[in-house]
Amino acid sequence: MPKPLDFTKPLQTRDGKKVRIYATNGQSARPIHGATLDEEGWRSHSWLPDGAFVGTMTPYPLDLVQARPEFRQEGWGPEFRQEGWVNVHSPQRLMFYATRRAADNGAAPYRFACVSFTLVCHEGDGLPGDPGDSQ
Repeated sequence: MPKPLDFTKPLQTRDGKKVRIYATNGQSARPIHGATLDEEGWRSHSWLPDGAFVGTMTPYPLDLVQARPEFRQEGWGPEFRQEGWVNVHSPQRLMFYATRRAADNGAAPYRFACVSFTLVCHEGDGLPGDPGDSQ
């Protein structure tokens, strides 16, 4: 059974959207009132007392979950961010490099793409219990 939500700490939706909570004591079957942020702006919603968006036992993308703690390590920002380049040799063979020059130097003759990337993650992303997983 999941832990109860702590409304004094940051929340997000299961699929990672930012959340604003306006009230947790509404007078209806859906007493939690707030909004989620998507590419078009803030959208208002209400949730069940346990943070579920729909009353099923199946996890739903708009369910409320506690936001993952952010990295707090000297020299890092609020999240871990790494930029670099990927040599694509085949769908099963990707090689990661910190710079374009290193990627070019490490390229095999059959490289068919060299793509820049930015990796952003927070503590616990992708691990069991990640709010985004669909256990």
